[in-house]
Amino acid sequence: TIDDFFSTYSTVFPHLPKKFSNNNKTGYTKDWKDVSEAYRKQKSFICECCSLDLNSHKKLLHTHHMDGNKHNNKEQNLQALCIDCHRKQPLHEQMFIKQSDMQTITLLRKEQGLLDELTWSTVLDMSDSSLHGLLMFYQKKGKQLPEVGYRVELGSEVVLLELAWPSAMEGVVMTYRDKDKLRQRNWNIKTLGEAFEEMNL
Repeated sequence: TIDDFFSTYSTVFPHLPKKFSNNNKTGYTKDWKDVSEAYRKQKSFICECCSLDLNSHKKLLHTHHMDGNKHNNKEQNLQALCIDCHRKQPLHEQMFIKQSDMQTITLLRKEQGLLDELTWSTVLDMSDSSLHGLLMFYQKKGKQLPEVGYRVELGSEVVLLELAWPSAMEGVVMTYRDKDKLRQRNWNIKTLGEAFEEMNL
């Protein structure tokens, strides 16, 4: 469905259609804002799923109702989750993440060492959901495990590769703008769309 499409690939788009740009914030108790703030503070603004420390980006940490009941604010029913881990929970198909927020999550995971020792399973857990089909394709084809969130410094600017094989100077980026910059540095770069096209060849 169109909802499923934008849920999975919301980070590919710099801007979403208005219908999909706002997460559903209805149905919560009147004191939810205070409850959520207190719970996240109690957990030191650290994601209970991937262990990402979001003290510097507190808005990227949500409080999740594990049973799906937004009125059940008992502590044992709550879980502090980064926006990426939150959207991957069951019944959260309508949660959309901006490209810039997901890239922030990826960079923070990289900086905090959460992407240092990866397997194919953890790459899928820690990567943007829009990359999952491509990653499973690469795994099936026997391609080397990629680095997630690889940074390339271009003077004063940093370009983020969603997936990278640095020794081969290969990678996947979201935008043609980033692709052009990296190709000038002799990287073999594909956009996500181009990588998807190659899956069908």
